[in-house]
Amino acid sequence: MKILRLSLCLFCFALLLCCCTRDGVRSAGEWLEAARACYAAGDYAGGIAAIDSLRSQWPEAVAERREALQLYKTIELARAEREVALIDSTLQAVQSLYDQARAEAEAAIATGTATAPQLEAVTRLKLRRDSLEGAFNFQCAKIKKIKKE
Repeated sequence: MKILRLSLCLFCFALLLCCCTRDGVRSAGEWLEAARACYAAGDYAGGIAAIDSLRSQWPEAVAERREALQLYKTIELARAEREVALIDSTLQAVQSLYDQARAEAEAAIATGTATAPQLEAVTRLKLRRDSLEGAFNFQCAKIKKIKKE
């Protein structure tokens, strides 16, 4: 499915490259359509790149830039939501591993058989969990900010 989306986006880019204006420069509307095509195909980075190109090459195209800003927010929201889903699933897996490793380490400490590598592994899992929680909270705050605007 990802390959199909990427292929569709690349096809749209190629098509738009062939449809340049007479002087060889793509119009603001064509950049906006390229960004929309990338968003529809799930290529969020390509959509952002097309919007950035529109903004840098067509500073006087106010209407297109206004539409591009709304599309930019939509793309960033979709990207953040996708990122939250990925981080959440990873966080749940790491939390489960951490809980298991911590319980085993606590039992080993109680019996006096805990090893340095075992305790280090628990600490690394805790750091990984905390890092993922930070990333998750950041993405959630980003989503909240975008939806508020």
